[in-house]
Amino acid sequence: MSHSRPLLSEAEQEAVRAAVARAEATTGAEIVPVVVPASEGHELATWKGAALGAVAGALAAGLEAPVLPRWGPALELLILVPIGMLLGALAARWAPLRRLLVGKAGLETTVEGAAWEAFVRHEVFATRERTGLLLYVSMLEHEVAILADSGIHPTIPQREWDGLARGIAAEMKDHPPAAALLAAIARVAEVLAARGPARRADDVNELPDLPAGV
Repeated sequence: MSHSRPLLSEAEQEAVRAAVARAEATTGAEIVPVVVPASEGHELATWKGAALGAVAGALAAGLEAPVLPRWGPALELLILVPIGMLLGALAARWAPLRRLLVGKAGLETTVEGAAWEAFVRHEVFATRERTGLLLYVSMLEHEVAILADSGIHPTIPQREWDGLARGIAAEMKDHPPAAALLAAIARVAEVLAARGPARRADDVNELPDLPAGV
């Protein structure tokens, strides 16, 4: 989705870059942070909102006491159903309702797919020992995805990253983008420092530390 202004200011981007650099100083892993306003437009939510509004309009037209006096049931139906559809579609633009209409499973599936696309687009796999890790934060959905490359799997399997991502997502709901991303980096850094791949003596920074998607 297009955004007129970046999610993070230059100062916040620098704070994220510094946090990633500190995290990578204790591990051989390469962290790629990505934060986006939304992983997709969720137009299905708009259609669901319109459908619910249409039903509400039809129910209002069928009330025993007329909503629009002197108009008649048939004409009320023709007027109230389109109005209900429009109001329902507009209401679905409100983020909490949009998430509710999409559903938890739908949000998770959308964010996971977008994260895999980001994994490929940012070439997180392009490290000599396959130790890249994508940290993907999607603000509208209140979802986080952590995708580790194959060099990290022997000590930290993907299912553990999935569990950590769910925990971070549950905590980020009231946080602005920079705070959400910095908190996520801190949690990931703790795990990598304890059980991630060891940092080599000739380690070089193979992937960008600046947050992408902003």
